[in-house]
Amino acid sequence: MTLVHTDDRRRVSLGKALEANRDYRVSVSPHGTVTLEPVTTISDYERSILANSALMSRLEAAAADIDRGATTPVSRRPRKTRSEA
Repeated sequence: MTLVHTDDRRRVSLGKALEANRDYRVSVSPHGTVTLEPVTTISDYERSILANSALMSRLEAAAADIDRGATTPVSRRPRKTRSEA
């Protein structure tokens, strides 16, 4: 256990007690107990992708193709030459 002291702005340094680059949910009980719970967060964009079952199926199929070495080349439109630009 580590004893910490708040400064005049009610701040506490927890750098040595917590994991680096991690998100925590903070709650304070009516008795003043502070609880930090490690959480993993995702963006709204990621959530929208995960909620789209058709897109997820395509992504999973593409990942399976890559795993077994069966990649499909991407067709690209031809580039314009300088004379066409």
